[in-house]
Amino acid sequence: MKPTCKKEQFILLRAEGHSFSEIARQLSISKSTCSKWERDFSEQIRTAKEDRLSDLYSLYRIGKAHHIEKLGETLTRIDEALANMDLSEIPPEKLLKLKLEYEERLQAQHTGPAPGGESFKDFTTEELLRAVASLYERVKAGEVSAQQTKAELATLEGVQRAIAQAESLW
Repeated sequence: MKPTCKKEQFILLRAEGHSFSEIARQLSISKSTCSKWERDFSEQIRTAKEDRLSDLYSLYRIGKAHHIEKLGETLTRIDEALANMDLSEIPPEKLLKLKLEYEERLQAQHTGPAPGGESFKDFTTEELLRAVASLYERVKAGEVSAQQTKAELATLEGVQRAIAQAESLW
């Protein structure tokens, strides 16, 4: 039987990523012993790898929060550089393409109330039809994305059902 300290050394060396050949040579054991110990101590090796990574994270301040903070700082610097950039250097067709992409993204972020009122109680049947017609015109003009169109239609259909149900109760 091999001394315990060799087994502990094996676990640490495997956790550091050393090959069986390197470990066998360094500890003066056979590769078959390495293979057997790999099976026997797989949990301890995994734990040692995690501990080693945790120590490295602490040593180099690579925790998740720190990483997010660094990414945020870099993003802020990029935003500042873009804000100070002279856009007249960008070819007009590329600038127009960027403008359209940003407008589309901005419209996709819109989450305001449906056109025509703040509440379904504020809608008349005529206003509901005008809202559907307005949506249709905006779709034809390319002002709304397919996703936004579906969301607005679903909202308008819900309002229509609510109006119909409220009218049946009156």
